[in-house]
Amino acid sequence: MLNRRLSEVGHVKVTSILIASGFYIGDTTRLQANANVLAVQEETEVITEKYEFEDFPIFKRALPRHKPPIVINSRFIDHRPVIHVDDVEIKGISTSATFQIGSLQHISGSSRVKHVRILREER
Repeated sequence: MLNRRLSEVGHVKVTSILIASGFYIGDTTRLQANANVLAVQEETEVITEKYEFEDFPIFKRALPRHKPPIVINSRFIDHRPVIHVDDVEIKGISTSATFQIGSLQHISGSSRVKHVRILREER
């Protein structure tokens, strides 16, 4: 890990964590979060059709490739060995999102969301 420093947080409050998301405490070498979401809203008492991810091109498309990292020669002088934060309050972490306290060397994530809304007048 680069720049080893301690992270000190007095108080953390996270209200909700959803859909392939996470709250991590400690050092992590590699993190990957992926989510495919198909949200169907139909103005009816009973949903009449079945939907599959394969029905929508967005879920079939190849994800863009990561560009190689840019190497920059640098030197850091940390005047304090501890990163201190008093309080953190988060309402929500959702759909492949990450809240990390600590070091993270490599992160990769993707989120694909398709909303389908079927209104009565459209049938």
